[in-house]
Amino acid sequence: MNVSQLATLYAEPLTLGMPDDYWASRTRAIQALTPQRIGEAAAKLYAPQSLTWLVIGDLRRIEQSIRKLSLGAVERLPCCSR
Repeated sequence: MNVSQLATLYAEPLTLGMPDDYWASRTRAIQALTPQRIGEAAAKLYAPQSLTWLVIGDLRRIEQSIRKLSLGAVERLPCCSR
């Protein structure tokens, strides 16, 4: 990171009206997170039953592992030809 980038990093919160200690308080807040708190927030924000997973790879190598995850129906989509 060069001097200009560092200056921008510290000036941006001030230009947006954030407190002078924005980065220090943000760092403390992130360090205070626990796996439990992260899990609680994720449970409120995400509905796993509504997610769609797109997995790309060599089907011969990954299909069995993907099916073992029991994430729902597995649908094979046609791929471009090589």
